[in-house]
Amino acid sequence: MKFIMKLRTMNMLFVLLIVMTCFGCASAKSSRDANLPSSGQLAAASVNAAPDANKIDAILAKLDEKSREIKTYQAKIIYLFKQPALESEALRSGVLYYTSDDKNSKLRINFTALRQDNEPAPNYHEEYLFDGFNLTRVDYKLKSVEYRQLADANKPINAFDLASQYLPIIGFTKADKLRDDFEISIVSAGGSDTAMYDQLLLKTKPQSQYRSDYTQIRFWIDKRTSMPVRMEAASPQEDIYDIRLEDAKVNKPLARDVFNVEVPADFGKNVVPLQKAAN
Repeated sequence: MKFIMKLRTMNMLFVLLIVMTCFGCASAKSSRDANLPSSGQLAAASVNAAPDANKIDAILAKLDEKSREIKTYQAKIIYLFKQPALESEALRSGVLYYTSDDKNSKLRINFTALRQDNEPAPNYHEEYLFDGFNLTRVDYKLKSVEYRQLADANKPINAFDLASQYLPIIGFTKADKLRDDFEISIVSAGGSDTAMYDQLLLKTKPQSQYRSDYTQIRFWIDKRTSMPVRMEAASPQEDIYDIRLEDAKVNKPLARDVFNVEVPADFGKNVVPLQKAAN
């Protein structure tokens, strides 16, 4: 199933991934931006991108090494979805949790705040759980839960890789394989961004698994930690998906029940089986 179709379907039910912090005040926004890369235009990034194969190799090698060390991960997630053609945007915020061992992995996103076109949504709450095989999505406003199978029961897929079918979250697994899907160049942003972050511009290849989802992704990596902190993706429809990760904690203990998503008994249920690719 194509990313844009999925994400827009979810947007009808309060779109996935567009994260908002209910700190809607200017002071909270300033505090958040002080710790994250400055906002950039993807078009400008394309103009300023400079190829440097050796440096790109070094960045990807560090990123790949770090990704292989991740056993647990927790961060605040801020997701902005923009539709310039409609002059619309939605911002969601919450917490992302991840765990992985030799046998399986799980990723949970707990969204607790939403602002749609500058209007806060009261009592907003959505849950997403990827467990290597399935997506469980709970919408508390609509009182519904969807169970969607995404992988063969005998062939589990890393939870971050499953989530990337819905969100442009990259760099947490198999970072050395990014070249398979993207043409990669370095962005020379200048200023504090260059001092603090490695910035890459990823242009989607014609054969990429993401070819129907994005035309390109601007990708920020913290130089101190070699961890992803932001992904700003543009779709073929010129929509923008901007994900930021704050206050990351790597390989710290997580509560035992953090991946237990409680679904109220009166919620409507929708079960979607695995959709096989056509031959």
